[in-house]
Amino acid sequence: MARRRFDAQAFWRSLDAARAARQITWGTVAAEVDVPAPVISRMKHGHSPAADSLLALLGWLGACPEVFLVPASHIRDQEPIVTALAAFASDDRLTEEGMNTLRTVLLATYEAVALPAPASGPDQPLAHV
Repeated sequence: MARRRFDAQAFWRSLDAARAARQITWGTVAAEVDVPAPVISRMKHGHSPAADSLLALLGWLGACPEVFLVPASHIRDQEPIVTALAAFASDDRLTEEGMNTLRTVLLATYEAVALPAPASGPDQPLAHV
């Protein structure tokens, strides 16, 4: 069986469509599923939530996780800095402001010490992480 990955962006789009259809705010969604609002906010930027938050949101959406699994080849591997930021983004102890500060510091540090990306590297600058 081919390797598959969770498509966080497709999941976000489905959540946003369901929220809009119900005419409710993200704060209401967070309260209904008992998931911290910053976790939901970070998902908008491509961060996958922790398993318990993911399961709660899937239940709210009324969807099975398999719906959002795609062949691994359809999702580009992430750069190490993106993986590191995603790990911090899943920390419920960080507020959105705290995560933004941490992102700024990590990206600035990474840019200062990392070698330039090879020509075949990612096509988006790190500032968009």
